Amino acid sequence: MGFGLIIFIGIIAFAIQAVQKQATDQSWSTVGRRTGLTTTSRSMFRSPSMSGTIRGVHVDARVVSRGSGDSQRRVTQYTVTFPSVGPPVQFRRQGVGSFLRGMFGGADAVIGDPRFDSSVEIDGADGAALQAFLTPARRAAILSIFSTWPSAVITDSTIRVETRRVERNQDRLLASLNRLVDSARLLGDPGPVNAALAQRDDGDLTDAADALHAAAAADAEPNTVTKVLEAEALIALDRAEEAKPILAAAATELPGDEEVAGWAAVADEQIARHEAASALPAPPPRPEPDAEPDRAPPSLAQQDTIDALFGSSRRGHEIEREFETRYAGETIEWSAEVESSRDYRSDRDFGDEPGTKTTMRIGSVGASTLMSNRVRAIVDLPADSDVDRGDTIAFTGTLLRVDRFTRTIYVADAALL
Repeated sequence: MGFGLIIFIGIIAFAIQAVQKQATDQSWSTVGRRTGLTTTSRSMFRSPSMSGTIRGVHVDARVVSRGSGDSQRRVTQYTVTFPSVGPPVQFRRQGVGSFLRGMFGGADAVIGDPRFDSSVEIDGADGAALQAFLTPARRAAILSIFSTWPSAVITDSTIRVETRRVERNQDRLLASLNRLVDSARLLGDPGPVNAALAQRDDGDLTDAADALHAAAAADAEPNTVTKVLEAEALIALDRAEEAKPILAAAATELPGDEEVAGWAAVADEQIARHEAASALPAPPPRPEPDAEPDRAPPSLAQQDTIDALFGSSRRGHEIEREFETRYAGETIEWSAEVESSRDYRSDRDFGDEPGTKTTMRIGSVGASTLMSNRVRAIVDLPADSDVDRGDTIAFTGTLLRVDRFTRTIYVADAALL
């Protein structure tokens, strides 16, 4: 009877393996046909793989084994290769491994961008060449890769990531390939995306959204990573109707992608609020997906607001939802140090009336004062406000929007106290 049980268990195990093999082969062959990659099926002595070129980027995906003995596991490995246009360099996400490598003489270069330097381990010797190579678009692409695949290894010509399992889901396979390919394209040729992200960092969010749109429109094969950045900027500008078709197109290239789905949900909520506000009579409020009716009103204290928005591991679309549902339109009284200030006759972010667009450092995430944790406010003060760099001023105003990408809060209709 014991021997019969062993035979029965063996048959069950064999059946499970056969079903898994069939599911894997079917998914990989389907994705291979959709992308034009050459696929090999799994056999007793060979794991499934696919390779070829997508939008000019060489792609290799395969199932590999990690570990040994009882701890052995099979994972999916993706490698994309693009022409090197920078100095020899390797990037890893900062972590325990970075500390250990530093103890044994490993190098960690810095480029002077505190947010990037604190998040990414840079193994490269030529500091000047690294600074020239790591443009705003390339830094954004690298940080995005690490947010999706923390164990990724990136060089000046390759991106390699591994999942924790054999990937059998067609949508996840396709989304991973497309996101990696478009990230590689951005690393290889960032083009006008650099200028757009520089505008965003300067607080000119409307101009940045337009520049991202122009960059995508000028590309014969629009980059999905760039398009998601454009959609995010449009939603921050309360222009969800324009973002929706962009996200719908992105969802075709990145099916099942959590970031795309999250931004699409926020866009739907924003559109519903617009419709509710314009309807006569107004319909009953549409419940939010994550509504918590018993939540207390938010604290509008300066540091409390910073920590509530940025002091957790929320994704970008979650920060946007939190701001729109709990903070947008609230009146605050804060104080901060002026970083820059300029008068304008009209401004695309604040409107056609004259004003003074003032950038301030309002605090840092948590107790840390590192520049990588800093949070800024772009404040619309009255025209000809007498403020200079280094001044500490108190002001009141209305919370208008948040840009999680640059950790910036926009404050409209402000006045000095």
